[in-house]
Amino acid sequence: MKPVPHPTRPRAPRMWLPYVVLAVVAAAAGAVAYSARASSAANDRLRFDNAVQRTADAVGERIQTHVDVLRAGAGLFAADREVSREEFRRFVERIEVERRYPGAMGVGFTARVGASGREAFADSLRRQGVPDFRVSPEGEREVYQPVTYIEPRDARNLSALGFDMWSEPVRREAMERARDTGLPAASRRVTLVTETGERKQAGFLIYVPVYRGGDVPADVGARREALRGFVYSPFRADDLLAGLFGTMPLPLCDIAVYDGAGASPEDLMHRSDVARGTPAPESYAPRFTAEKTLDVGGRPWRVRFFTRRGSDIERAGRAATLIALTGAAFGLTLFFVTRAQVRARSQAEAAASEARASENRFRTLVEQSPVSTQIFSPDGRTVRVNRAWERLWGVTLEQLGDYNILKDPQLEEKGIAPHIKRGFEGEPTRVPAILYDPEQTIPGITSNEDPRRWVSAVIYPVRDEAGRVREVVLIHEDITERVRAEDEVRAQVEAAECARREAEEASRLKDEFLATLSHELRTPLTSILGWAKLLRAGGLEPEFVARGLEAVERNAVAQTRLIGDLLDVSRIVAGQLRLEPRPVELAGVVEAGIESVRPAADARGVRLELSLDPSACTVSGDPDRLQQVVWNLLSNAVKFTPRGGRVVVRLARADGHAEVEVSDTGRGIPAEFLPYVFDRFRQADGRITREHGGLGLGLSIARHLVELHGGTITAASPGEGRGATFRFRLPLVADGGSGAGAEGV
Repeated sequence: MKPVPHPTRPRAPRMWLPYVVLAVVAAAAGAVAYSARASSAANDRLRFDNAVQRTADAVGERIQTHVDVLRAGAGLFAADREVSREEFRRFVERIEVERRYPGAMGVGFTARVGASGREAFADSLRRQGVPDFRVSPEGEREVYQPVTYIEPRDARNLSALGFDMWSEPVRREAMERARDTGLPAASRRVTLVTETGERKQAGFLIYVPVYRGGDVPADVGARREALRGFVYSPFRADDLLAGLFGTMPLPLCDIAVYDGAGASPEDLMHRSDVARGTPAPESYAPRFTAEKTLDVGGRPWRVRFFTRRGSDIERAGRAATLIALTGAAFGLTLFFVTRAQVRARSQAEAAASEARASENRFRTLVEQSPVSTQIFSPDGRTVRVNRAWERLWGVTLEQLGDYNILKDPQLEEKGIAPHIKRGFEGEPTRVPAILYDPEQTIPGITSNEDPRRWVSAVIYPVRDEAGRVREVVLIHEDITERVRAEDEVRAQVEAAECARREAEEASRLKDEFLATLSHELRTPLTSILGWAKLLRAGGLEPEFVARGLEAVERNAVAQTRLIGDLLDVSRIVAGQLRLEPRPVELAGVVEAGIESVRPAADARGVRLELSLDPSACTVSGDPDRLQQVVWNLLSNAVKFTPRGGRVVVRLARADGHAEVEVSDTGRGIPAEFLPYVFDRFRQADGRITREHGGLGLGLSIARHLVELHGGTITAASPGEGRGATFRFRLPLVADGGSGAGAEGV
């Protein structure tokens, strides 16, 4: 072997190239980051200003909406019309204050009452249905403005009835302003009379004056003389402004609302971050702030806007920082890539001679290797295979002829062709394992008895000095035995898991059924034993004795029915259940079944409805067993239908069959349980102490009895709480025909 020459040191210009690239990229990234930072700041400020304007408009619109409602209420009193308490209630109900106007505690009316008319006024309110109405606070005054009407009439609002608003300075100032101007007037910040909870919100009131004659008099003196009262609303500031931002997932700003032109804590009406439970810490310095003054019913509100914590404009320069970091990372990447390429070129020149020397060694190794190897030309034709490959597939190189791996339809079908193509494009690739059959591609080519083989492979290109793909090598690994062993193990594991689940389910159902059976048998026995002891003791009233005997009989019948179901299931399992068929009028069987469950239905308040088709007449069957089927379906329907529900029974003729349908408006059947509703021992509610008794055998017995009669039975339900429908069909007896013979099961 010739010694490998040392790589030639790159020339000076080539060595400096990575550093030049790094400097250029860093300068460009810095310029872009600076521009992005300035642009981002201007854009964020614009977005914040837009959010401020939208929020201010929303506050004004919300207040104006409430004022419009009060104006409508004032219009109710137009033209000196006397409005009764009931008329006022209907008006407020129509505008749906609680649902459509959040924040308003309600809508009220306060009448102007002179000192001489106070008692007469209170008497008139008592006659309208307010028996304990009185004007408060007590004391003699020239004029009173008591709360006359207030809606809605919840406990909180009713506590304000009779309160003289004229007696309280803050409210009086707003009322005087509304009276003298004829315009809506808002009060200063107050604590509402209706605030009785531990957390008291800031509140205010808006008054709209009502004048005699309906119109606003021309001058102040006339307005004072014509005043009848005020339509007003009390507002809780937090409730009024809480939904201000609508459904926005993350608004850009928060607000602090102050009553008046100041910004002291005593004037604070609402702060959005505090109202939603996430107050900003004292150290929080918002990026943007703004202030606006709003006119609310003649009073100024100072609104302070500041960026919301967590919003996407809270932090400055994120995009610029990201651009700078990205530029630095890109520059460093180019630097290292360029430097690596410079070094790699020198190393490649040294490695090329070594590659040529190793090629001969490689070819010898391939031929002698026990690993199946196939070598292709760049166009996909096979140019060489080793002996291991010929043994694997039972094919020689001469037999392949014009076979081209790039055009193999079997590889296309199995999704392997893209992996092969990547290898021919110069990318070493691991080929996923597949089951390959050479007979499918070239019939009659292989000498192997079973030519199919599970193989995984690796494909890699061999390049020449110019870097072009000169050959492509495909190395196979025969994994047929391993795949078969894995399939067998997987099948055994799945079978064992399936058997385990079935055994666990069977054990659970058995335990559940035994617990239910014990409970259902013990319940009537307990009642029977209890009554038997009482009756045996003697000395009881005749009525009490009769009731006891009735209870003993009822529980004995219930136990007999349970035991009968168990015996029927035992006969079904043993194949000993037999029928005694004869022509049966199915209408009579259905009517008898309804009569048998009618007492239970009446006791539960369930209505029974019956629809009979006279043409659905005669079937061949055992009347007692058919009666048992109908009774099982009806008793189930009545048992699971709540009071006030109904059970509909329909008998009709369909396609040469008599069809009986029992539908109810009861609790329904869960979709996941519906396929198992006719299985033995299956119940949707398996608890011993479930609401309804039973062993879960009735529907299973009904299905076997219907099938013994040559019929079918089905169940359907739209879902829980939406009722269920059971339907069974039996073949009709042809006129003059005889019934089918009985079959044992």
